[in-house]
Amino acid sequence: MRYKVSLLRTDKGYAVRVPALPGCCSQGGTEEGAARRPSFFFLY
Repeated sequence: MRYKVSLLRTDKGYAVRVPALPGCCSQGGTEEGAARRPSFFFLY
């Protein structure tokens, strides 16, 4: 499956969230780092 993601710049780097999956997000120091770390996605 593929989902659209939202990339947000934060004061500590970047955050990625998946609007179709509430609470699913990831963080990273760079855009690429945040978007390419699916193992760090987690649910609140």
